[in-house]
Amino acid sequence: MYIHIDLDCFFVSCERLKHPYLQGKPVVTVNSVDTSIFEKQKMTTKKINAQSGSFMPNLLYDKYKNINTKNITNCLHTKFANGCSCVFCQSAKENFYVPNKDYFKGTVVAKSYEAKALGIQTGTKLQEAYGLCPQLLALPQDYIYYHQKSLQLKNLLEAWVPVIEQYSIDEFFGDLGGWVDDAGTKKFINKLQQEIMDQLGLPVSIGASSGKWIAKLATSYAKPYGLKVVPKDRIGAFIHEIPIEKFPGIGKAYSKKLRNRGAKTLGDLKPLKALFDSWGKHGRQLYARIHGDNTEIVKQSNSRQSVGISRVFEPITQQDLILQRVLILASHLSYTITSMKLTPTLFYFKFKYSDTLNKKISIRKERIFSEKMYKQLCKEVTPTLLQPNAKLHGIVLSAGDFTQNKPRTLSLLHSQSDWKRARVEKSFASIRSKYGMDAIGYGS
Repeated sequence: MYIHIDLDCFFVSCERLKHPYLQGKPVVTVNSVDTSIFEKQKMTTKKINAQSGSFMPNLLYDKYKNINTKNITNCLHTKFANGCSCVFCQSAKENFYVPNKDYFKGTVVAKSYEAKALGIQTGTKLQEAYGLCPQLLALPQDYIYYHQKSLQLKNLLEAWVPVIEQYSIDEFFGDLGGWVDDAGTKKFINKLQQEIMDQLGLPVSIGASSGKWIAKLATSYAKPYGLKVVPKDRIGAFIHEIPIEKFPGIGKAYSKKLRNRGAKTLGDLKPLKALFDSWGKHGRQLYARIHGDNTEIVKQSNSRQSVGISRVFEPITQQDLILQRVLILASHLSYTITSMKLTPTLFYFKFKYSDTLNKKISIRKERIFSEKMYKQLCKEVTPTLLQPNAKLHGIVLSAGDFTQNKPRTLSLLHSQSDWKRARVEKSFASIRSKYGMDAIGYGS
């Protein structure tokens, strides 16, 4: 049997560990507009240890300020604007309120079930969320703390299950084959769920099945804080009435194609094997996943597929300012790439606009990585993504297709200068690690 472990409302659950007062209340964590990376001031940084895996950068900006809830008493939490002076509302004022515009910036990243019941979803604007629930408690993300809790859970799981794969910061797959009999799966995951709660105080839901992705689907029907086992001979009955969009891997494009063929539920897909086969390797794999026939294994390796950095901010139109921000983000991403001794060959750029379509591009460069080379690429690509007078509110940079995962022949034409530059920048990374990103930089 495969199992899938998913932390319930992970970020909110972590905040409740720090602040038990939040139990049973509508709570959200918020990703607010963050421009501190662009400011000319030293930033407090925290380097994450080598066990960070695929889901964290190895340098974070520790802006979080602890909220002192020692003397808090019950109150309505109708925001500070309505007279509430509790530490949570004052934190919201400090982190999210824009006084000259009289609104709350930021987007909901995680929500408690109490908040979800009021219509608040991941992606809801905080201003709108307060309209749905004036008593809402909004906290800034403490991503370093969340990472530490995720790592603790991973260590616990590895002591219980022989093969564990971390799928995201709050999701894990496990393989019980040869360890737990199928008949004993329910009893085992019940003990595991209780152990996680006893040791870490974190609620998890667990799904189990003979198919890895059916186990993941089962978890979504076990929430919150539930267990669901789907034996192989019950997979057909389990998926029969589930809408096709609920299955991981069926996005908008596939959903549209399947609905055009009259399919509405996963049970309707059984006769459509030929259609899936026509989509090639990915289609055949998806069909097998849906019916629990896949032979995919749980992968213990957590090698990175890509690294990236992104920021959203108040809309800007000045092209020189846009380029400046791209280059600042490029410096921070370069630091991560160099520190982790990665050699990416594929670079992704995305510009998010407020009033027009986003623009994105991927560029392949089969060269030894250096910050100088990457910044030059940024200067070349940025003009192609600019839209005259359009309001830019977000930048995404990422790099992947590492030679560590897929060997490639790098350019011999630039090899000598590239190696020289890479050696110099290795020293730069050491200085930045010790003294911060502002300790050293490049001239224009």
